[in-house]
Amino acid sequence: MMKNRLYFPLAMALFGASCVVAADSPATGFYVGAGIGKAYADLDEGDVTQPLANAGFAIAGSSKEDDATSWRLFFGLRINPYLAVEATWLDLGEYEIETNIGGSNPGHLRSTLDAGSTFNLGLVAGYPFTDRVHGFAKLGAVVWSADVESRAYLASGSAISKDDDSGTDLSFGLGVSVDLTEQIAVRGDWDRYQFGGKVDTDIDVWSVGIQYRF
Repeated sequence: MMKNRLYFPLAMALFGASCVVAADSPATGFYVGAGIGKAYADLDEGDVTQPLANAGFAIAGSSKEDDATSWRLFFGLRINPYLAVEATWLDLGEYEIETNIGGSNPGHLRSTLDAGSTFNLGLVAGYPFTDRVHGFAKLGAVVWSADVESRAYLASGSAISKDDDSGTDLSFGLGVSVDLTEQIAVRGDWDRYQFGGKVDTDIDVWSVGIQYRF
């Protein structure tokens, strides 16, 4: 329910920001940019350990690596001084849950989620705080494809299981940009990408980047 309550305020923020009129907002036209940052996947170790425990394995502990380096390339068209359409191609990285198994058949299981290359298309609505500093909100759709792999190394032997899934789900975010010149700006973004299907997780990305306006 918390996720659903976020959508309406974000949509209203986008609408409201697009209706603001101020003389110092960035001009219309195309822009491009690139950014790099840290991505965090909402992984639940119980999704791996509980089925193993239900199958009779003795769980000796688990750990996870739920962060990865993420980078992006984006291209936008500002339709008016306060509203833009932005397309982003980004790499969301790889995440891992390691499960240790004890009992009569000890070993470990490594489960990996490769979020890989992802495409996002959305609206960006801006608000000018000052002549050079602008806040913005984003709402869009993420087109994703993910690979899931599990490798088991037990006393009785080893096994590999692979699966994949893809889909189109909701994305949203917030950010701030600072104009260095009339054409160049630096920006900081927070984005949430929701992966449904068999992956069923959210990935948050905090990034910094540079943007060039034509």
